[in-house]
Amino acid sequence: MNRLQFGPLAMMEMATNEIPSHQTNSANTDSINVGPANQWETGQDPQLSAARPNHRLFIPAGYERNYAYPLLVYLHDAQQDAGQLHRLMPQISLQNYVGCAFTSPSQLKHQRAWQQHDTMVHASLDALAQTIQNAQSRLNINQRKIFLMGSGLGGCMAMRLAFLCQERIAGVISLNGELPNTGPWLSRLKAARQIPILLAHYRNSRDFSEQRLCENLILLHSAGFSVTMRQYPCDDIGCDQVFRDVNRWVMDSVTSG
Repeated sequence: MNRLQFGPLAMMEMATNEIPSHQTNSANTDSINVGPANQWETGQDPQLSAARPNHRLFIPAGYERNYAYPLLVYLHDAQQDAGQLHRLMPQISLQNYVGCAFTSPSQLKHQRAWQQHDTMVHASLDALAQTIQNAQSRLNINQRKIFLMGSGLGGCMAMRLAFLCQERIAGVISLNGELPNTGPWLSRLKAARQIPILLAHYRNSRDFSEQRLCENLILLHSAGFSVTMRQYPCDDIGCDQVFRDVNRWVMDSVTSG
């Protein structure tokens, strides 16, 4: 694995071995109903009130109620929904985290994309608040170890949401997702740059080119962010090494914190 330094960025690593990903089902998954957002409440835009998203919850194997678990909140890619959590979490870890997800509140139900306009961002913030609150109401969650993670367009939205509620987010993981390119997504730059970022890029991706990756890294460098960037020799589907690295990166953050 090659490691390069990029200014204040933490590291740039390239995985050398690709292992094909596979689907794994877990019995420790559940659906949850939305409830009041409490301290996470942001207010939902009435234009999207009829498009209340699905929520999913992943309970780790051997759940111990006296231990406060880190929480991974997952935002799916386009053409997917919150059910993708059931495949993803077992590939990261069966035991280390509670996982939760919500489907994009887009009214374009056939698309389920994360549009970057203000209405969608506000609705996504509200759905994020509800999802986290429901996980906290049912399971023992470490409130200081909440991580946002997204794939593709979901990775882009995960970064946007993390930068908007940076006081409550311990880190953000983007799996082949670009930086936001519309709206004032860096309006809280001083606080946002304190959020650790894991950026995984798939070298053979059709959706996220290496040129765009370089542009993103230059912008993050200029803004003073600390980023761990890893590139993998795979296409937009990803590979198992990605999820092993996610687990390692999050656990390093949890244990060092």
